[in-house]
Amino acid sequence: MADLHFALKEHRGIFEGGAFKWLIHTIKRFKPDVLILLGDMDWGWTFEDWTELTELVTVHAIYGNHDNLHLLKQIKNKDGTRMLKKDGERLTINGFTFGFLNGIVSRTKRIKDGIPRQTPEMYLVKGKALKGIDILCTHESPWIQEYGNYYHRSRDDTGEVFGIDILRNIILEIQPIYSFGGHLSGTYSIGQINKTTVVKTDASPKEKTLALLTLDSEHNFLKSIVHIYTDDKLIMTV
Repeated sequence: MADLHFALKEHRGIFEGGAFKWLIHTIKRFKPDVLILLGDMDWGWTFEDWTELTELVTVHAIYGNHDNLHLLKQIKNKDGTRMLKKDGERLTINGFTFGFLNGIVSRTKRIKDGIPRQTPEMYLVKGKALKGIDILCTHESPWIQEYGNYYHRSRDDTGEVFGIDILRNIILEIQPIYSFGGHLSGTYSIGQINKTTVVKTDASPKEKTLALLTLDSEHNFLKSIVHIYTDDKLIMTV
């Protein structure tokens, strides 16, 4: 899940305070072995909320650009493992290696609301160091064909650099099986960057969309399946 946005406020006419209740309902319905949160969980959380969630499921999370980083660093799973992953951290789940990259890219801002920004150069270095992983987990999402010119792209003439292009370059270099991300608006997007299947979802109170990844126990990615759900409704299978 990306961009859950549990916050005690309205955003564009939608109250975001019900996101935690929806999340707990969703975990109880699907009963996943692991929950991966891809940033922008937002500021509505208490320590007790996180405890309730980690009692239900093992959680691995990265931060985005709307998160209480101080609180996230305190949370542990029932087995004592840290919930918040570090940049470049690798984790093996069911024989598949997951790699994690936090935050968003910015050349001009170093930190906002206590959340660090990644420079384009460091994000690229950290990303390329994840070569060999099977599944890349980021808050940023890469440019894919369906976006066309909808989002800002990097420009050589002005020196502007955007995470959407930096991440695409990382994926072209390391070629994981899957790349999961968020940050961009819209219910979900599916694309291909060479051999990598790119999945972008939005679990916010407006969209309530998630990716359910089923991994083959014999490490055969051809038998692995991604189901996209909006609320309790199956939208598509990849």
